[in-house]
Amino acid sequence: MTLLNSYFEVKQFSSKKIQQEYQAIIEKLLIQFGENLENIGESDLEKFLKGPFTKYKINGEDKYYAPTTYEKNINIIKSFLNTIFEEELFDKNYAESIEALDNNREIKFDQLPTAKEIIAIQKQLYTDEINNNYYVLRDLVIFNLIFHSGLSPKELASMSIGDTGFQGTDYVIHVEKPKFRNITISIQDAKYLSHLLKLRESIGAKDNAIFISQKRKTRLADRTFRHLISELCKTVKIDGESIPIYSAEKFRNAGIVAALSFNYSMDDMREQMQVSPKYFNTRFKYIDKERTKKSYAELFEPFKEW
Repeated sequence: MTLLNSYFEVKQFSSKKIQQEYQAIIEKLLIQFGENLENIGESDLEKFLKGPFTKYKINGEDKYYAPTTYEKNINIIKSFLNTIFEEELFDKNYAESIEALDNNREIKFDQLPTAKEIIAIQKQLYTDEINNNYYVLRDLVIFNLIFHSGLSPKELASMSIGDTGFQGTDYVIHVEKPKFRNITISIQDAKYLSHLLKLRESIGAKDNAIFISQKRKTRLADRTFRHLISELCKTVKIDGESIPIYSAEKFRNAGIVAALSFNYSMDDMREQMQVSPKYFNTRFKYIDKERTKKSYAELFEPFKEW
């Protein structure tokens, strides 16, 4: 029996498509090193992970996977290596070696959008049209909730009318996917979100979603939020030069770093994100480095008064 078959006997998948994705990634490893993986040197494994999992070629030109895609692929390899170790098919757990790689599972500070770039985006988003144009205000609210409050595209896509409102003196958003949690947002962002809900009444929405597509008048899919952020980056320039195209996740992480650099409690942040200390510390361990102490505090001030 092959290692891949042994893995599939143990691993449970929610769909055939997901299993096929796992198989494609694991086969890359087995094609490279064969079934006798115990002969792999750690340097060989590191070199391999930096190869086909970070970039690919189209017409001879290198194209790089998004960090989230890279992380997903590496997690598949780790799942495979962990499982065959636990099944005592190997004496050594190579997944631990992957965890130790410096380039893996750490968001580098210099990959995040700068304060200057975020300010340029805000200048473009805060226009007079947000007073009466649902779609213009929608994009502003989406960006602010990602950056200021750490909401993910999946969470934004799950939001419906009735999921927002005051709890005591706090304005709270309830999100259900990928799991239920309550997020307290600033009063300024709450004002914009409340006005968005008023403007929404005039666009002929066909469901109860807060964020509606312009063409179909139905709930935006989570991939659309990612697309909106990418397209926004393409339109913003600083000194005549286009800014890099950042993902929604990068703006979300920039906001978390900003809050932490402004002395927001790590424990409160972990609790609000509903993630384990290990998950949080792995992704944000760099915030203790001196170069990340430069505060993003000015980015949390209202760009303009309502």
